Amino acid sequence: MTATTVAPPAHASEDPLAQALERLRDALRELVQSAIRYAVVKVAGRVGEVLADLDVGVVPKGMLGGAIVEGVQAFAAGKSPVWAAARGAWKGAETKTKVLVVLTVVLLVLLLPVVLVLLLLALLVAGIVAAIRAATR
Repeated sequence: MTATTVAPPAHASEDPLAQALERLRDALRELVQSAIRYAVVKVAGRVGEVLADLDVGVVPKGMLGGAIVEGVQAFAAGKSPVWAAARGAWKGAETKTKVLVVLTVVLLVLLLPVVLVLLLLALLVAGIVAAIRAATR
């Protein structure tokens, strides 16, 4: 940290006590600004170290670990942490879990038309019943 001299402002009175207080106030302001800059540099350095550890040193274990690591990395990079966490969870999942998820999606896609036809049939029956009730009144 370098020392700088603070020149008294032009509007300061001739009183030596007022000049000393003015210099003290300016010096304290500069000290606080320097402390804030130092803290920001330290925190930024630490965050950089943590991100570097996440990039190379941390091997996520399981779906939860993969989701957390990928989500934090994406958040730090300014990207969507939701999709990154989903990718991390998928990468961390076991093979059995992945097979079950794929089979469930395929089964849903195959059965969706059947459910849709049953729903339309139920609506048709409800319409016919409502028409019969209205006609018999």
